[in-house]
Amino acid sequence: MSIIDLLDQEEIWVDGQGVEHQITDMEPRYCANVVRFLLRQAEAIALAEDMAFLSVPMPDVDTVAFDSVMFDPDDPHKTKNPQAWLMDHPLLHALSARAEADS
Repeated sequence: MSIIDLLDQEEIWVDGQGVEHQITDMEPRYCANVVRFLLRQAEAIALAEDMAFLSVPMPDVDTVAFDSVMFDPDDPHKTKNPQAWLMDHPLLHALSARAEADS
């Protein structure tokens, strides 16, 4: 499972070996390490998300569906501050909250 698939959920983290971890069962320190790792990768993750989106066939231009899925590749939030963009996702919220459980 790719990081793009994980961003919009808040229940599991899949490590580099493909092992699924329930976030609520993860050690807070491990969650903090995952957050730091993801933030270091924020630019690459933002680019990967754009590339994944571009590979999906678009609906016809004259449809409501087109308007619904249209995106701005120059989204200033994503391109100028990919770390803040990444932190807006449920996965990062859940990992951060669990990391703070140690405090």
